[in-house]
Amino acid sequence: MHELHNVMEDCVEQKLNSVLPQMEQYCRCDKCRRDMEAYALNRLPAKYVLSDKGVVYQKFDSLSVQSDAEITTAVIKAIETIGKNPNHAED
Repeated sequence: MHELHNVMEDCVEQKLNSVLPQMEQYCRCDKCRRDMEAYALNRLPAKYVLSDKGVVYQKFDSLSVQSDAEITTAVIKAIETIGKNPNHAED
């Protein structure tokens, strides 16, 4: 039995890894990175898959120009929003 997986999580993580280093003025600690991922994911549609074949198909689909632009926009907004308001307080 396959587990559900939101492929958008992989896409957001990859995009964050490529964009965040270029935006040096913002914090890159683990807490901020996770907050940025959550912020972006809450603004993008989930893309759930069950099989390895589904993962490959969804990743291919996510590479479309429109999907890439939407992911990039959400990630940049997340970096700017969280970067300006980091939540470093102890939980």
